[in-house]
Amino acid sequence: MSASKITIAAFSALFLGGCASGGYSEPTRMEAARVLDVHQVASNGSWAPGAAIGGVAGILTGGGHSTESKVIRGAGGALIGAAINKVLTTGNTHTSLVLETGKGQMMQVDHDASDLVPGDCVVINTRSDGDVSIQRTSATQCQF
Repeated sequence: MSASKITIAAFSALFLGGCASGGYSEPTRMEAARVLDVHQVASNGSWAPGAAIGGVAGILTGGGHSTESKVIRGAGGALIGAAINKVLTTGNTHTSLVLETGKGQMMQVDHDASDLVPGDCVVINTRSDGDVSIQRTSATQCQF
């Protein structure tokens, strides 16, 4: 076997081995649903991400200073970061969908695509890690 064939075989084995070992997470459940309602929901904002980032940044700026100084810088950074994050995230909107599955179950899902309208048929893909994605599909899938 030539060196190029061995290289190709090795890369193929690595690629296929990665797929077989869980490198790709397939949907564990696919279910058709009908969109009943689409509405925009305003966010109240959040503090936590900004506080965490600001606190870490404050502590890092205290390099070479006393522990007390680092604590004060961390607390100040957390307060400033939290306030900034709250201002930036308050009033942001996201799309919320109300769906009815073929089994008659109702569910509300936050979704980033605002091009869906009531009556659309969608497929809900739920992966093993809990991540949910929604894609529009043929209306024939929602004849329930």
